[in-house]
Amino acid sequence: MAALEMMGALRRLSVPRPCHQPLVSRHRLCSGPRRRGASRWRLAAGVVAALAGGLALAGCSPQDQMPLVLAIGVGVDHDQTINVDLEQEFRDRLRMLERSFRKLHPNVHFRFSLYPEQELIAVMQRRQRSGLEPDLLFINSQSAQELHRAGVTVPFPTTAEQLGRFDASVVRMTRLPGGGLSGLPELQQLQVSCFDRRQMAEAPTTVDDLLKASARGVPVGLAMGDGNLFWTMGSLGALPAVERLLRGEAAGPAEHQAIGRWLDWLADASLQQRVAFYGRQDLAENQLLAGQLAWIPCRSTALPRLRRLMGNRLGVAALPDGTGSKASPINQIRVLALGRTSSQRARQAALAFSAFTLNPMIQRAITLGSYTVLPVNRHVSIPVSSSRTLAALVRARDQGQQSETLVPLLRPGEPRLARAEALVVEVVFGEVKPEEATPRMIRILRRPQ
Repeated sequence: MAALEMMGALRRLSVPRPCHQPLVSRHRLCSGPRRRGASRWRLAAGVVAALAGGLALAGCSPQDQMPLVLAIGVGVDHDQTINVDLEQEFRDRLRMLERSFRKLHPNVHFRFSLYPEQELIAVMQRRQRSGLEPDLLFINSQSAQELHRAGVTVPFPTTAEQLGRFDASVVRMTRLPGGGLSGLPELQQLQVSCFDRRQMAEAPTTVDDLLKASARGVPVGLAMGDGNLFWTMGSLGALPAVERLLRGEAAGPAEHQAIGRWLDWLADASLQQRVAFYGRQDLAENQLLAGQLAWIPCRSTALPRLRRLMGNRLGVAALPDGTGSKASPINQIRVLALGRTSSQRARQAALAFSAFTLNPMIQRAITLGSYTVLPVNRHVSIPVSSSRTLAALVRARDQGQQSETLVPLLRPGEPRLARAEALVVEVVFGEVKPEEATPRMIRILRRPQ
């Protein structure tokens, strides 16, 4: 299941009804052109299959021989669109894990459904009332917390040995107020930068270098919605001030100066002829694909699609830092959460599958099979010297550790998020000067409505 996250971010144009696709290993994929990265996935599949085969020979076998379909609901990020391409991405990624898991549990089959993450609570409550709630939900850690509060899921039982596989920050992001976990951590998706190698040989390493590159004629794109600009808070040294304001602390001269410096940079960037601001992330990605932009921030979930369409043109790097301060990308932990209405046998299969995906060899194979996500198992080594993309993902993970307190602000529907981003839009378009916007931003961050 952990491989669910390894798919490209697609345009947010429309959201059709959830699509249910049973994955049965005896059905072969239809013939067609070979996709980029297929050999990488075959290698990863071989590693996983070998591991599962070894476990099966060791005596792990299901006691119940009756067929079981494990229903898995997948939350799709706000910047992805549920369509045929996304379904195929999920099918390709799941097939490896399904075939390997069925070496241990040959009577268990998967059926998955895709749902917009922002609609999960309403949809799952309806399905729960109808007895159709999935056995497992593959979602981000914020959604897992909200679904638990809504009574859709139950706490995930974990052992001390399992908890020991995670860094303390991962556990904090999934811990429930009353104890237990909202879901079992599986993978981490990152916010990085994507650039066109034909237009720039290397990505800028600082925000000053980014503006200097644009001044030389290099086209740069920045998306404003859904917290996509909040990485600049860290680069401009405003993150500590934002954290204090979010805790409701008073704003002194240092906080005013830090927030003002951040808004000044955004205003300066908007005056650059070759810097374009976009209301949605998918618009910036499409411009990068078309060659109209040379550099954009991007989510790691977009990398498969960008690789497929850009090939060797695509470069991946960490987001640019500032002088004495690091960028603050908003990274996400993806978890497996337990549906409340599962049968006892389905619950046992869900727990077995969840534990299976945490095996170090499985996590490593998934990481090396996608170059899109990072493992949450802290005992898994990542060969950063062998891949600039992996090195960029690890750097983004390290940058993002400082921005954990921003995650609650980014919850869909959070009033502070909407109001803060609306004010940023006014600054970017010159409707409000940074010095006027600074006290307003401070009031927004301090007072949740």
